[in-house]
Amino acid sequence: MSKTVDAIFEGGVFKPKDPIDLDERTEVRLVVQPVGRSEEAILLLEKWSKGDEQEQAETWSCLKRALDEDRLSSRKLFGS
Repeated sequence: MSKTVDAIFEGGVFKPKDPIDLDERTEVRLVVQPVGRSEEAILLLEKWSKGDEQEQAETWSCLKRALDEDRLSSRKLFGS
């Protein structure tokens, strides 16, 4: 059985954030992967990408138009 467990390292000990269903003194293997802001940003971007496709298409259309209008060059970034 393999499971990902979030934990806090404190006082030289890994303390799980949630209860774990294991017998006392069960030996386990830990793979330490620090969770930081980049991890949080990735999760947020993944959440955003699962949004409404129609809304995303409309937003992209408005964004392209705004970027093309607010340029010093007369050449458009995205065509017509």
